[in-house]
Amino acid sequence: MQSPPARFSGDPHLAFPLDGSKPYLLDKFWYLDDIGRKHIIPALFRTDGASIPRFFWRVVGHPFEPRPLPGAIIHDWYCDKAASLAPIDLGQAQSLRLDADRLFCEILRVREIGIIKRSIMYRGVRIGALGLRKLAKPVS
Repeated sequence: MQSPPARFSGDPHLAFPLDGSKPYLLDKFWYLDDIGRKHIIPALFRTDGASIPRFFWRVVGHPFEPRPLPGAIIHDWYCDKAASLAPIDLGQAQSLRLDADRLFCEILRVREIGIIKRSIMYRGVRIGALGLRKLAKPVS
């Protein structure tokens, strides 16, 4: 039996608050991956888009560039979950973060981001994952 093709609920729609706080989703947004798992991001979820340092914007693109944006939003959702889990169970948080990073790379592929840009962006999120340890509770 063949897996269903990956698909999205549509393009995410964001509101950009005038106070400079993180943009948020206006509507629920979802991604159905190619093995049938549905990743649902609720309306009002706040995201910073693709967390790309300004220095790299010329190479990788703006944080709210439309093609990689769905992957960035879903990645942010799972990274927030991993960060809240880290003080309780660092191992599970690291596993969730690795899954989030792999899902991000998959979505970039589905959205037809070129292999070089996709590789750079994936390496960037893996480097970002190193910060998860800082959220863990110290062992007494």
